[in-house]
Amino acid sequence: MSQNRMNAVEKFKPKVMDLDMLSTREVEHGTIYEMNTPQGKAKMHSYPVFGGVELTFQEVTMKEIRHRAKPLEGMFEIHYCKEGRIECAFDNGKVLYMDENDISVGWKESPSYVHSTKFPTAFYKGINLSIYIPKAQEMVNKFVGNDSIDLREICNRFCNDFEFGFVCRRESRLSDIFKSLYDVPMEVMPNLFQLKCMEIILLLSTLTADYDCCMPYFERKHVESVKRMHEFLMKNLNQKPTIEELAKTYGLAPTALKKCFKGIYGSSIHQYVKHMRIKKAAKDLVNTNDSILSIANRYGYENASKFAEAFRVIMGHKPSEYRKINKMSEWIK
Repeated sequence: MSQNRMNAVEKFKPKVMDLDMLSTREVEHGTIYEMNTPQGKAKMHSYPVFGGVELTFQEVTMKEIRHRAKPLEGMFEIHYCKEGRIECAFDNGKVLYMDENDISVGWKESPSYVHSTKFPTAFYKGINLSIYIPKAQEMVNKFVGNDSIDLREICNRFCNDFEFGFVCRRESRLSDIFKSLYDVPMEVMPNLFQLKCMEIILLLSTLTADYDCCMPYFERKHVESVKRMHEFLMKNLNQKPTIEELAKTYGLAPTALKKCFKGIYGSSIHQYVKHMRIKKAAKDLVNTNDSILSIANRYGYENASKFAEAFRVIMGHKPSEYRKINKMSEWIK
């Protein structure tokens, strides 16, 4: 497909987007939509592949995007999470989370999908493959023949009478195809995108829904409690409350608390807090002249040697080395 033909393909993605919130600019092979707010940034690079099919590469560095998306009859999306995490909340009060290499399918026909999108770790990188059946079915038929693949049946197979469903979790043949989309040479991008998207649709048509593969759903009230706990922990990184104390304070059983926290943030409470302490300490090493011991104490480490070892494991350098390297970098700038 030539550049002119790619740009000539009818774009239906804007029909479901809240364009009032986004700046838009046309670039080679596609369109870039951007959002810049005090809370962070979001960038979406959308490519029309062929009639009824668009690829959108997303990168988000914020915790939430509130939008007024518009439903469109006959449209569904395949979501691939490359990095970070994304929250999926539903009208029935259930919440689940997509992790790295997870792939899901969701209808965009109902107003119920119009909501805010949340990113618990304030970072997300992934791909949406948007399929508008009235146009896409015609193109798929040209590739594989009439009646070979029914796009609506594929989406319904995974959604199981609901508007959202998981295809697979963790690495898979399907995630490998999505991952390869990040490494397509510009000069052959239009044609390779066509081939890769058809490969995804063909492979998806051979898969059966595996309802045992889905991440567990969490009750929204439990999610909100864990998020309040997370906020407390981030504001009090020098404190070391026990799991039992946290469970009692936030009204969950210890096991449920740990399971829900890991579901939302992707790691155990202990590992997550340890990581955040070191990340905050790293900023203080560069932005202040405070002693390493005082910074260690600030984030709950009474012993400088234990702090130094924990710092080295996460950041790759001892605190003194990290400060020297990064302060020199700031000086050079």
